[in-house]
Amino acid sequence: MNSLKRVTKKILSYFIKRYKLPRGDGFISVYDEIGAKKINFFWRPDSFMETRLYQYGIYGNWEKTSLRVWALLSKESKTILDIGANTGIYSLIARSNNNLAKIIAVEPIEINYQVLQKNIEANAFNIIAEKIAISDYDGNAKMYMLKDRLNYMTSINDNRYELHPEVSKGSEVIEVNIDVRIYSFLKHKYKVDKLDLVKIDVEGHEVNVLKSLILDIKSSRPAILIEIIGDDNALEINELLSGLEYKFFSIDEETGRVVCVKKLWDNDHQNFLICTQNHIDYLNSSKFFIG
Repeated sequence: MNSLKRVTKKILSYFIKRYKLPRGDGFISVYDEIGAKKINFFWRPDSFMETRLYQYGIYGNWEKTSLRVWALLSKESKTILDIGANTGIYSLIARSNNNLAKIIAVEPIEINYQVLQKNIEANAFNIIAEKIAISDYDGNAKMYMLKDRLNYMTSINDNRYELHPEVSKGSEVIEVNIDVRIYSFLKHKYKVDKLDLVKIDVEGHEVNVLKSLILDIKSSRPAILIEIIGDDNALEINELLSGLEYKFFSIDEETGRVVCVKKLWDNDHQNFLICTQNHIDYLNSSKFFIG
Protein backbone atom coordinates (compact mmCIF):
# COMPACT_ATOMS: atom_id res chain seq x y z
CA MET A 1 0.00 0.00 0.00
CA ASN A 2 2.78 2.45 0.91
CA SER A 3 4.54 1.62 -2.34
CA LEU A 4 1.35 2.37 -4.30
CA LYS A 5 0.99 5.70 -2.50
CA ARG A 6 4.54 6.68 -3.39
CA VAL A 7 4.01 5.83 -7.05
CA THR A 8 0.68 7.70 -7.12
CA LYS A 9 2.25 10.75 -5.48
CA LYS A 10 5.11 10.73 -7.99
CA ILE A 11 2.71 10.53 -10.93
CA LEU A 12 0.54 13.35 -9.57
CA SER A 13 3.60 15.50 -8.92
CA TYR A 14 4.74 14.95 -12.51
CA PHE A 15 1.44 16.08 -14.04
CA ILE A 16 0.99 19.02 -11.65
CA LYS A 17 4.46 20.31 -12.55
CA ARG A 18 3.82 19.87 -16.28
CA TYR A 19 0.73 22.07 -16.27
CA LYS A 20 1.48 24.45 -13.42
CA LEU A 21 3.80 27.41 -13.90
CA PRO A 22 5.64 29.43 -11.26
CA ARG A 23 3.55 32.27 -9.80
CA GLY A 24 5.88 35.09 -10.77
CA ASP A 25 9.43 36.12 -11.54
CA GLY A 26 11.92 33.96 -9.70
CA PHE A 27 14.16 30.92 -9.92
CA ILE A 28 13.19 27.41 -10.85
CA SER A 29 15.38 24.33 -10.35
CA VAL A 30 15.65 21.59 -12.96
CA TYR A 31 17.68 18.42 -12.53
CA ASP A 32 20.36 17.71 -15.13
CA GLU A 33 20.33 13.93 -15.35
CA ILE A 34 23.57 13.81 -17.35
CA GLY A 35 25.46 16.27 -15.18
CA ALA A 36 23.79 14.78 -12.05
CA LYS A 37 23.02 18.13 -10.46
CA LYS A 38 20.30 20.73 -10.25
CA ILE A 39 20.52 23.90 -12.33
CA ASN A 40 18.77 27.11 -11.30
CA PHE A 41 17.10 29.13 -14.07
CA PHE A 42 15.57 32.57 -13.69
CA TRP A 43 11.96 32.40 -14.83
CA ARG A 44 9.60 35.13 -15.99
CA PRO A 45 6.21 34.86 -17.73
CA ASP A 46 7.83 35.21 -21.17
CA SER A 47 10.49 32.53 -20.50
CA PHE A 48 9.55 30.14 -23.30
CA MET A 49 12.57 27.84 -23.10
CA GLU A 50 12.79 27.71 -19.31
CA THR A 51 9.09 26.87 -19.13
CA ARG A 52 9.66 23.80 -21.31
CA LEU A 53 12.63 22.73 -19.18
CA TYR A 54 10.56 23.13 -16.01
CA GLN A 55 7.62 21.16 -17.37
CA TYR A 56 9.41 18.37 -19.23
CA GLY A 57 12.97 18.28 -17.91
CA ILE A 58 16.20 19.37 -19.58
CA TYR A 59 16.24 16.50 -22.05
CA GLY A 60 12.50 16.03 -22.43
CA ASN A 61 11.16 18.67 -24.84
CA TRP A 62 12.84 21.88 -26.02
CA GLU A 63 15.88 21.02 -28.21
CA LYS A 64 16.11 17.82 -26.19
CA THR A 65 18.41 15.95 -28.56
CA SER A 66 20.68 18.93 -29.21
CA LEU A 67 21.00 19.49 -25.46
CA ARG A 68 21.91 15.85 -24.87
CA VAL A 69 24.59 15.95 -27.58
CA TRP A 70 25.88 19.24 -26.17
CA ALA A 71 26.05 17.90 -22.61
CA LEU A 72 28.02 14.84 -23.67
CA LEU A 73 30.46 16.82 -25.83
CA SER A 74 30.88 19.35 -23.02
CA LYS A 75 32.33 16.66 -20.78
CA GLU A 76 35.38 16.27 -23.04
CA SER A 77 35.89 19.96 -23.91
CA LYS A 78 38.42 22.37 -22.43
CA THR A 79 37.16 25.53 -24.15
CA ILE A 80 33.48 26.07 -24.98
CA LEU A 81 32.07 29.03 -26.91
CA ASP A 82 28.34 29.80 -26.84
CA ILE A 83 27.55 32.42 -29.50
CA GLY A 84 23.99 33.67 -29.20
CA ALA A 85 23.75 32.43 -25.63
CA ASN A 86 20.39 34.09 -24.92
CA THR A 87 19.65 33.40 -21.22
CA GLY A 88 22.48 30.87 -21.01
CA ILE A 89 20.82 27.45 -21.07
CA TYR A 90 23.54 25.82 -23.16
CA SER A 91 26.34 27.46 -21.15
CA LEU A 92 24.78 26.38 -17.85
CA ILE A 93 24.44 22.80 -19.04
CA ALA A 94 28.04 22.84 -20.25
CA ARG A 95 29.22 23.90 -16.80
CA SER A 96 26.93 21.36 -15.12
CA ASN A 97 28.75 18.66 -17.07
CA ASN A 98 32.28 20.04 -16.87
CA ASN A 99 33.70 21.87 -13.86
CA LEU A 100 37.03 22.68 -15.48
CA ALA A 101 36.26 23.98 -18.97
CA LYS A 102 36.63 27.61 -19.94
CA ILE A 103 33.12 28.64 -21.02
CA ILE A 104 32.43 31.91 -22.84
CA ALA A 105 28.81 32.99 -23.38
CA VAL A 106 28.14 35.76 -25.89
CA GLU A 107 24.80 37.62 -25.85
CA PRO A 108 24.31 41.20 -27.15
CA ILE A 109 20.68 41.89 -26.11
CA GLU A 110 20.52 43.62 -22.73
CA ILE A 111 17.39 41.97 -21.31
CA ASN A 112 18.63 38.48 -22.27
CA TYR A 113 22.07 39.29 -20.92
CA GLN A 114 20.62 40.34 -17.56
CA VAL A 115 18.92 36.96 -17.16
CA LEU A 116 22.12 35.22 -18.30
CA GLN A 117 24.02 36.98 -15.51
CA LYS A 118 21.36 36.09 -12.94
CA ASN A 119 21.60 32.44 -13.96
CA ILE A 120 25.38 32.41 -13.67
CA GLU A 121 25.26 34.02 -10.22
CA ALA A 122 22.42 31.81 -8.93
CA ASN A 123 24.42 28.69 -9.73
CA ALA A 124 27.80 30.14 -8.68
CA PHE A 125 29.10 28.95 -12.05
CA ASN A 126 32.38 30.16 -13.48
CA ILE A 127 31.11 31.29 -16.89
CA ILE A 128 32.45 34.30 -18.79
CA ALA A 129 29.65 36.46 -20.20
CA GLU A 130 30.24 39.08 -22.89
CA LYS A 131 27.53 41.55 -23.99
CA ILE A 132 28.65 41.73 -27.60
CA ALA A 133 27.82 40.18 -30.96
CA ILE A 134 30.39 38.18 -32.93
CA SER A 135 30.83 38.96 -36.62
CA ASP A 136 33.58 39.36 -39.21
CA TYR A 137 34.25 43.01 -38.31
CA ASP A 138 34.77 45.23 -35.27
CA GLY A 139 32.35 48.09 -34.70
CA ASN A 140 28.66 48.54 -34.06
CA ALA A 141 25.40 47.30 -35.50
CA LYS A 142 21.66 47.59 -35.17
CA MET A 143 19.45 44.92 -33.73
CA TYR A 144 15.68 44.82 -33.42
CA MET A 145 14.16 43.55 -30.20
CA LEU A 146 10.80 43.25 -28.49
CA LYS A 147 10.57 45.98 -25.88
CA ASP A 148 10.60 44.70 -22.27
CA ARG A 149 10.45 41.07 -23.40
CA LEU A 150 12.94 38.26 -23.70
CA ASN A 151 14.05 37.97 -27.30
CA TYR A 152 14.58 34.80 -29.30
CA MET A 153 14.79 36.16 -32.84
CA THR A 154 17.38 38.94 -33.04
CA SER A 155 20.03 39.27 -35.71
CA ILE A 156 22.56 41.90 -36.77
CA ASN A 157 21.03 44.60 -39.02
CA ASP A 158 17.97 42.47 -39.72
CA ASN A 159 14.46 42.94 -38.29
CA ARG A 160 13.33 39.32 -38.27
CA TYR A 161 10.16 40.20 -36.38
CA GLU A 162 8.81 41.79 -39.57
CA LEU A 163 8.75 38.34 -41.14
CA HIS A 164 7.34 36.68 -38.02
CA PRO A 165 4.48 38.79 -36.55
CA GLU A 166 3.22 35.62 -34.86
CA VAL A 167 6.26 35.88 -32.58
CA SER A 168 6.00 39.57 -31.72
CA LYS A 169 2.24 39.28 -31.09
CA GLY A 170 1.71 43.03 -31.23
CA SER A 171 4.63 43.91 -28.94
CA GLU A 172 6.59 47.03 -29.77
CA VAL A 173 9.76 46.31 -31.75
CA ILE A 174 12.57 48.75 -30.98
CA GLU A 175 15.96 49.35 -32.57
CA VAL A 176 19.07 49.08 -30.40
CA ASN A 177 22.76 49.58 -31.06
CA ILE A 178 25.11 46.80 -30.03
CA ASP A 179 28.87 46.27 -29.92
CA VAL A 180 30.31 43.94 -32.54
CA ARG A 181 33.65 42.15 -32.32
CA ILE A 182 35.55 39.59 -34.33
CA TYR A 183 36.33 36.34 -32.54
CA SER A 184 40.02 37.22 -32.07
CA PHE A 185 38.87 39.83 -29.51
CA LEU A 186 37.72 37.00 -27.23
CA LYS A 187 40.63 34.77 -28.15
CA HIS A 188 43.22 37.31 -27.01
CA LYS A 189 41.25 38.65 -24.04
CA TYR A 190 40.73 35.21 -22.52
CA LYS A 191 43.89 33.54 -23.84
CA VAL A 192 42.12 30.82 -25.81
CA ASP A 193 44.59 28.46 -27.45
CA LYS A 194 42.16 25.93 -28.88
CA LEU A 195 38.41 25.71 -29.37
CA ASP A 196 36.77 22.39 -28.55
CA LEU A 197 33.04 23.05 -28.72
CA VAL A 198 31.02 25.88 -30.28
CA LYS A 199 27.32 26.69 -30.44
CA ILE A 200 26.11 29.24 -33.01
CA ASP A 201 22.53 30.54 -32.84
CA VAL A 202 22.54 33.95 -34.51
CA GLU A 203 19.37 34.02 -36.61
CA GLY A 204 20.83 34.37 -40.09
CA HIS A 205 24.28 35.79 -39.28
CA GLU A 206 25.95 32.37 -39.30
CA VAL A 207 28.26 32.98 -42.28
CA ASN A 208 29.77 36.11 -40.75
CA VAL A 209 30.36 34.33 -37.44
CA LEU A 210 32.02 31.35 -39.13
CA LYS A 211 34.23 33.63 -41.21
CA SER A 212 35.39 35.22 -37.97
CA LEU A 213 36.16 31.77 -36.54
CA ILE A 214 37.49 30.04 -39.63
CA LEU A 215 41.21 30.15 -38.84
CA ASP A 216 40.58 28.61 -35.42
CA ILE A 217 38.14 26.11 -36.89
CA LYS A 218 40.84 24.98 -39.32
CA SER A 219 43.46 24.67 -36.58
CA SER A 220 41.25 23.24 -33.79
CA ARG A 221 38.44 21.33 -35.53
CA PRO A 222 35.90 21.98 -32.76
CA ALA A 223 32.52 20.30 -32.73
CA ILE A 224 29.93 22.87 -33.83
CA LEU A 225 26.23 22.96 -33.04
CA ILE A 226 24.57 25.40 -35.43
CA GLU A 227 21.19 26.62 -36.61
CA ILE A 228 21.21 27.78 -40.24
CA ILE A 229 18.69 30.24 -41.63
CA GLY A 230 18.54 30.81 -45.38
CA ASP A 231 19.52 28.59 -48.29
CA ASP A 232 22.18 31.06 -49.46
CA ASN A 233 23.78 30.94 -46.02
CA ALA A 234 23.74 27.16 -46.08
CA LEU A 235 25.40 27.09 -49.51
CA GLU A 236 28.16 29.42 -48.36
CA ILE A 237 28.76 27.46 -45.16
CA ASN A 238 29.07 24.24 -47.15
CA GLU A 239 31.78 25.90 -49.23
CA LEU A 240 33.48 27.48 -46.21
CA LEU A 241 33.84 24.13 -44.42
CA SER A 242 34.69 22.01 -47.43
CA GLY A 243 37.96 20.10 -47.23
CA LEU A 244 38.10 20.17 -43.42
CA GLU A 245 37.14 16.51 -42.96
CA TYR A 246 34.00 17.45 -41.07
CA LYS A 247 30.90 15.28 -41.05
CA PHE A 248 27.45 16.88 -41.00
CA PHE A 249 24.54 15.58 -38.94
CA SER A 250 20.93 16.73 -39.02
CA ILE A 251 19.29 16.70 -35.58
CA ASP A 252 15.59 15.85 -35.54
CA GLU A 253 14.20 17.02 -32.19
CA GLU A 254 10.90 15.20 -32.74
CA THR A 255 12.31 11.72 -33.31
CA GLY A 256 15.61 12.17 -31.50
CA ARG A 257 17.51 10.95 -34.55
CA VAL A 258 20.93 12.36 -35.46
CA VAL A 259 21.49 11.47 -39.11
CA CYS A 260 24.60 11.92 -41.26
CA VAL A 261 23.91 14.12 -44.30
CA LYS A 262 26.05 15.17 -47.23
CA LYS A 263 25.39 18.90 -47.02
CA LEU A 264 23.80 21.61 -44.87
CA TRP A 265 20.56 23.47 -45.61
CA ASP A 266 18.08 25.89 -44.04
CA ASN A 267 16.97 23.54 -41.30
CA ASP A 268 13.85 25.38 -40.12
CA HIS A 269 15.15 26.30 -36.67
CA GLN A 270 16.58 22.87 -35.92
CA ASN A 271 20.26 22.28 -35.37
CA PHE A 272 23.06 20.63 -37.26
CA LEU A 273 26.02 18.97 -35.59
CA ILE A 274 29.29 19.53 -37.45
CA CYS A 275 32.03 17.29 -36.09
CA THR A 276 34.99 15.02 -36.77
CA GLN A 277 35.23 11.25 -36.60
CA ASN A 278 36.79 11.57 -33.13
CA HIS A 279 33.65 13.32 -31.87
CA ILE A 280 31.48 10.62 -33.43
CA ASP A 281 33.51 7.86 -31.79
CA TYR A 282 33.23 9.59 -28.42
CA LEU A 283 29.45 10.03 -28.68
CA ASN A 284 29.01 6.40 -29.71
CA SER A 285 31.19 5.28 -26.80
CA SER A 286 28.86 7.29 -24.53
CA LYS A 287 25.96 5.17 -25.86
CA PHE A 288 24.55 8.08 -27.83
CA PHE A 289 24.59 6.57 -31.27
CA ILE A 290 24.68 8.78 -34.35
CA GLY A 291 25.02 7.80 -37.95
